[in-house]
Amino acid sequence: NNQSFFNGDILLRPTGLTGKGIMILDNSEMKSNLFSFNANWFASDTADLTVFTEEREVSFESKNLNTHIDLVDKTGDFFSNGDDSYVIFPTIQYISFIDKLRWNMEDQVLLLGDQDENSLGSRFISIHQDQDSLSFVAKTSTFNLKDNIINVFDVPEISIADAIIYPNREGFFIEKDGFIPTITDVTILVDTTFNFHEF
Repeated sequence: NNQSFFNGDILLRPTGLTGKGIMILDNSEMKSNLFSFNANWFASDTADLTVFTEEREVSFESKNLNTHIDLVDKTGDFFSNGDDSYVIFPTIQYISFIDKLRWNMEDQVLLLGDQDENSLGSRFISIHQDQDSLSFVAKTSTFNLKDNIINVFDVPEISIADAIIYPNREGFFIEKDGFIPTITDVTILVDTTFNFHEF
């Protein structure tokens, strides 16, 4: 049905069809040493995903994720395989260690994190040269592939030097080059050693 293409080696057995190579799907490529194929889906225990913009620039990359792509619903579900599983946002200059990722292909939106109350959330780390050590955990977040903007929610705190910022639960945006627009309704604790100033 021209929704996807495969470049690699395939093996047909009575138990099913498997393959090793690269799946090409819309503006994305998925690489794995072992895919399982069905008429309506394909999956892999360990795969790397790269999503491109219309200009073929890298918009989003994921490494070492358990993957299931539904070709009928046009959704993808990805799960962490451990500490080596992460995603990269080259334009925004952030990486994130996730527990779960859902890709809505039609809306071009990625949902990072799990709504389950036991979920630890996703850790975001800036790789911008001027934002050394900036990191935080978000319970859930979205990434708009069309606008290249991350929207994070339920961030308990952001530690910067000797200060801690407590954002509101409504979240905030991260844009190109790690730029974070003004965050409103926050509490800031300065001099975390002695808790000298809070405002």
